[in-house]
Amino acid sequence: MGEKKFARVSSFVTMACAWSVGPFMDKFYTELSQKRFVGTRCPKCRTTYVPPRSLCGGCWKPLTDAKAWVTLKDQGELVNFIVAHVDARGEALSQPRIIGMVKLKGGGKKVTPVYGEIKGVAPDQVKIGMKLSAVWAAEPQGEVSDLSHFQPVGK
Repeated sequence: MGEKKFARVSSFVTMACAWSVGPFMDKFYTELSQKRFVGTRCPKCRTTYVPPRSLCGGCWKPLTDAKAWVTLKDQGELVNFIVAHVDARGEALSQPRIIGMVKLKGGGKKVTPVYGEIKGVAPDQVKIGMKLSAVWAAEPQGEVSDLSHFQPVGK
């Protein structure tokens, strides 16, 4: 992922600026382009943050050491979910969408969950604790959309 992409947004307001997601999220997106999840683990309380953070939210320990970085598996457990029947504007969806919080494997006992759409299971069949695996975009670009969705393991 050598070349960085920049977005241009048209607006009636003139504003000269440069924007960056910062080094932690830059690494996170680079790893997504390789179909991998990475996070940072606190050496004191052992909490793993996905996406990565530079500071532990629990004990305020800096997570800037190279040893803090961990690679997680692209499988995990559903810890919470919602079945959406309307979109963000309040418009009815033609089919309900399941949005879930997934605790990925490989980060230890305390891992912050990642959010994603759940497919391959009916809304009335989705259960907390079910095992899920990531489904990646065919051609990852180093963006959030590189994670297409999660589906039940074995589908």
